[in-house]
Amino acid sequence: TDRSRGLGVVYKRQDQQNEPFSVAGNEYESGFVIESSSYNKDGSYGLFNLDNKYSKIEFDVGKAEETFGSIENAKMKIYLDGEMSEQHDVSAEIASTHYEIPVNKTKTLKIVLNDSRSSFGFYNVIFTK
Repeated sequence: TDRSRGLGVVYKRQDQQNEPFSVAGNEYESGFVIESSSYNKDGSYGLFNLDNKYSKIEFDVGKAEETFGSIENAKMKIYLDGEMSEQHDVSAEIASTHYEIPVNKTKTLKIVLNDSRSSFGFYNVIFTK
């Protein structure tokens, strides 16, 4: 199986570019952070162009340590080409959770977090062809 590991850069706000993020005491330089979603009714999200090249994405997710304020769980929704395919509860109190998401040669992947004032770090990201 052909696999591509990592995203290469950390995707954060413009003022935080090139800064690593931490989850459960571990620092990561590749991956991405989806920030607080409670102030946006549509949630916060990461949008990825998969260009119909991959069959699966897997990643670990946990509460980002630089998050200020309360510790709140989030709802994670996975959209493939605009259609919701999965929904999961993401705990802010568990160090990390591993997910494997079949993307079935889709063009776009959208990962949405809702209902949380916490930010979550996504790391150990692997795209499988």
